[in-house]
Amino acid sequence: MRKFLSIVACISVLFILFTSCANMEDGELLSHSSHSGFDDNKNITVVARESESGTRNIFNKHYKISTEGTGGVIDDKTVSSAIISTSTVSVMNKIKDNEYAVGYISMGSHTNDVKVLKVDGVTPNQNNIKDGSYKNTCPFNLITKGDVTGLKKDFIDFIISHEGQTVIGKEYHKEHEDAAKHNSETKYEGKLTVGGSSAMAPIMQKLIDEYKKHNEKAEIELRTSNSKTGITGADNGSLDIGLSVRELTTTEKTSLKETKIATDAIIVIVNKNNNKTDITSNEVMRIFTGEITSWKF
Repeated sequence: MRKFLSIVACISVLFILFTSCANMEDGELLSHSSHSGFDDNKNITVVARESESGTRNIFNKHYKISTEGTGGVIDDKTVSSAIISTSTVSVMNKIKDNEYAVGYISMGSHTNDVKVLKVDGVTPNQNNIKDGSYKNTCPFNLITKGDVTGLKKDFIDFIISHEGQTVIGKEYHKEHEDAAKHNSETKYEGKLTVGGSSAMAPIMQKLIDEYKKHNEKAEIELRTSNSKTGITGADNGSLDIGLSVRELTTTEKTSLKETKIATDAIIVIVNKNNNKTDITSNEVMRIFTGEITSWKF
């Protein structure tokens, strides 16, 4: 009898192990237990970026949360109860800490602390950016004013060279596919101050670190804020190179130049316990304007 019970116990254990393995996908357990407590009836907490953010500008325009009226005046319909975050990292932290929150960030800044939603059935990734199937994308632009020479020119040349684009291509859709190698014979000395969009900060830090391997004499400071600050700083001279995820306006182009180095996606993120995996463009618009208020949609 004991032998029989032992055999039954072994079979039960093997069954459990087999069931667990059957639920493996991409090396991870598809656990539904962490989602079991998620309540679709709970109110949605909307997390948005500040009005100066280029990420917000592009996100709102794409999903028709903002519209441009007479004289270029922007009518921003972001729900008034939205929590405003002043950086990409801040958005992710708020989503990570709130089971019922939703927000948006650049794809390249995403970490596994939050969950990315498909939009209209399309997953945001480099291939879908390249073929145009994922629609909500943004440029990564370097903003400069006047003549670009010396260390500033060499750093920008490095970014758009084969070496710089190789760094970018590991995580983003690079802009210069057939870039030539960087000429690193001349070591330019001096200091550069680079700043602006927080969405661009992660890749810019990697580019700075890689460039300094070629030119240890360079001193480059990175400041994180938003696209407007990057553009304004390049214009008034407080920044040598501005960072912006939106294109310059016609007026801005009269004094400034933009150099596109990559293309990124703007993604919709939720807490990892959220039951949703997909969302439509219309649902995004209705959530961020306050028309949809709970997760039961």
